[in-house]
Amino acid sequence: MFGYIRPYVPLLRVKDNEVYNAIYCGICNSLDNCYGKISSASLSFDVTFLAVVRLALTGKSFVISKQKCRYNPFKRCKMARSADDLDFCAAVGVLLTYYKLLDNVNDESGIRSLAARLVCLIASPKRKTVIKRYGHELDAIISSGLSELTRLEDEKIRSVDAPSDLFGQMLGRVACFGLDGEKALIAKAIGEAVGKWIYVTDAMDDCEKDQRSGAYNPIVALYGRLPTSEEYENIAVTLNAVLEGLSAAVDLIDYKFERNFDCDESSVTSTFADELKEIIDNTVKFGMPKASERVIKSKTT
Repeated sequence: MFGYIRPYVPLLRVKDNEVYNAIYCGICNSLDNCYGKISSASLSFDVTFLAVVRLALTGKSFVISKQKCRYNPFKRCKMARSADDLDFCAAVGVLLTYYKLLDNVNDESGIRSLAARLVCLIASPKRKTVIKRYGHELDAIISSGLSELTRLEDEKIRSVDAPSDLFGQMLGRVACFGLDGEKALIAKAIGEAVGKWIYVTDAMDDCEKDQRSGAYNPIVALYGRLPTSEEYENIAVTLNAVLEGLSAAVDLIDYKFERNFDCDESSVTSTFADELKEIIDNTVKFGMPKASERVIKSKTT
């Protein structure tokens, strides 16, 4: 259920793409520093988008500098550093990955179930580290939200709205964690819309696979079969409506703050407000629609 939310690079300015990649690499660096190298497996574009949104909302200072990539010692890349929100999003990625693995333990059988159990054992200490850093609340938000979602899915509920709304509510609570006032309200609205969109897009993408395996899929359950091309188009209308709500939410972000930008030899003061705005707008207006269009096109052609 990860990897759909990313900018549409052909329409992203070079400097915006550099900032986005620096944030992506910065989260990878946070994962390595806080949870060890194996935790980099929890890095995703979706968590990176959460980081961009929280950086835009909080306005906290961070630095981008060229550093050696920890996974490719021959490569130097621009990397965001010293941002609490990067560490927070790294923690979110660890928890989401842990509970995804736990879900795989319950869903799989035989050697796959055993493999999932072994990976869970490795990931469990990482979860405990997150709890030590952020308390039990963040873990409880994700675990209880996904547990309730599992309950609905086990009931094979013939609804797309109920499980997608639930997943959205969980991501909304994660997105606004630690924030207050208007920033929390905006983050919550963004998280809820993103969560609903991810859940429906992922379900649509997995329709054929889930039908073959007998796994629950809300769209297949709703129609009692694979949707027709026209029904897929109806789902696309719903996704577009969710994106309209998301666009309205991100338009409420106030981007009035300054950043520091470190180059190779010298350090200069700059503002990343414009870059963050472009990344978010590009992702919501182009990246996410392109992703859902690709999924729909694969079903209707």
